[in-house]
Amino acid sequence: MFLFEDSADGYVALHTGDFRIPTSLEALREVGAFHRQGRVIPIDNAVVDTTFFTDHCRELPTRQESMQAICDLVSDCLDRHHNLSVKRANSGVVLVAKARFSYEYVYQSLAETFGTKVHISELGLRYYGQLASSLDFYSTTSADCFVHLDGCGCNMNEMLRICLSTMYFDKTAGFTQTVVWPSERTARVLFSFHPSMSEVSDLLTYLRPRSARALVTPAGDVDGDSFGDAESRVQTRLDALVARLSSNTLVSSPAASATSAFQLQDHGLPASALKRCRSPLLSCAHSDGNGDCPDGADNENDDCSDDSLCSMPVRCAKSKSARLS
Repeated sequence: MFLFEDSADGYVALHTGDFRIPTSLEALREVGAFHRQGRVIPIDNAVVDTTFFTDHCRELPTRQESMQAICDLVSDCLDRHHNLSVKRANSGVVLVAKARFSYEYVYQSLAETFGTKVHISELGLRYYGQLASSLDFYSTTSADCFVHLDGCGCNMNEMLRICLSTMYFDKTAGFTQTVVWPSERTARVLFSFHPSMSEVSDLLTYLRPRSARALVTPAGDVDGDSFGDAESRVQTRLDALVARLSSNTLVSSPAASATSAFQLQDHGLPASALKRCRSPLLSCAHSDGNGDCPDGADNENDDCSDDSLCSMPVRCAKSKSARLS
């Protein structure tokens, strides 16, 4: 997320980028950049990730729920192999992800849960070597690992392939399932970096911005409509929510209590461009733009990262006022 503040007139604009609220509304109080002297900073305009701001996606599995589904799949695979002492070269589990970065949480959790390193290519090791404390969980030797990353040179014929997907579910199974099996050796897990409709509502309920703008047209909203009509519809939906929040004086402040952290992702904006956002809870999730999941005939349903999301905050940072209007 990017929070911009004009030092001349105090205008504040928020660009959410991709984000998730992993637990509940009260977690937002842990984000120091949203507060000044214990109070929520008044935000003039919020540009919000509306990828799934639609009725058919009111709820999504939390990151923890998706992680549990991945662990269950790996555990079942381990049970079939009896134990980790069996020969593991060209056997085990292959993780297929849509982007080069931002899945470190998954890899680290698997390494810690199952007591094994994650097999990665030499190129991947150089990438992840730029991230602090990440190399402890990786190995370039397949015999040391049961979990392998796609592209590390393994023979995947005998392995279970776990594809971390989002758009695939929107186009096929819907968001009512966390795991689907397109084939006997391929499982897809719903793992989203975009918020559900309820998460967007929770964020705006907490921050109460004076206005909000849609960052993207929700998946599925363009079907049967022109892009302009779909864009207008999601903006109308946002405007109605902001108006309802502004007029609702009976709702108490959601900033009353907090118990957990809020995980945010940005798209590579230099720290020097930010007027605020000094919170250590901010973490990077920059995509390499290669969104294809190599799954044969299913490629048309695979996820695709959108590097165009990077352009708005960069342009905003270069402007003098950093206003999003």
